[in-house]
This record gives sequence, structure tokens and C-alpha cells, in this order.
Amino acid sequence: MNAGRVKLKVTQLYKLTNQVSINMWWLMGFVEGEGTFGYKHLVPYFQIAQHKKNLFVLKAIESFLSKLPIQNTEGNQEFNVHYALNTKTDVYSMSVVSIDTLFSYIIPCFMSMSFNTRKSLDFKY
Repeated sequence: MNAGRVKLKVTQLYKLTNQVSINMWWLMGFVEGEGTFGYKHLVPYFQIAQHKKNLFVLKAIESFLSKLPIQNTEGNQEFNVHYALNTKTDVYSMSVVSIDTLFSYIIPCFMSMSFNTRKSLDFKY
């Protein structure tokens, strides 16, 4: 079963991954697999988590989202994101909890597209 398996060095893997350009469809698929929409203490949030070796993916997603056209012209126009590292699992979480950022960037981004998984229920509610 593993006879045709290709072994890549970590540097090769980063080079291959860095060649992928982020667009709306790529982001939608990534969020459907790795993203979370929810509420914590009645505050809505959007979160994506990745192992610390893939932090560059989260930074690229942050950069992509921050360059989207702003939909809400009132309130804070900055793209606010928070990173937290779970030291036990070496997983970084990129969280958006700012109401202004959620309503100006995140919600309009995903409203224009259709989810193919149960994640649509999490997004709607």
C-alpha cells in the first residue's frame, strides 16, 4: 500500500505549499475542513487552527482576508485577529472575535459563497 509513497523533506513541503495561491474557493474549502464558527460566552467568533509548522498558512489567510473589500462602513475598519498557541499540542489558533471584523470582512466573504458541508449551519447560527 505504501510502495508508491513519496517522502518529502520538510523544506520541499513548504516550497510546494507556498506555491498554492489563496482565492475564495480555496479558502471556502479550507474553512469547511479546518474552520469553526461559534459562540463563546454569547460572543460570536471565527477560528482556524493549524500546527505551528503551518503558521504561514494562517498568516496567508489573514493577509487574504484583510485585503477583502470592506462591507461595513461604520465602526472599526481594522482587521483584528488573535493568535494563541496551545503549548501541549503545538497548535496555533487564529481567532476573529471582533464584531466589526466579523461583520465587515468574514460574514460578507462567506455570504457570497455556498457551503457544501454541515459548516453552513454553524455559519448561519
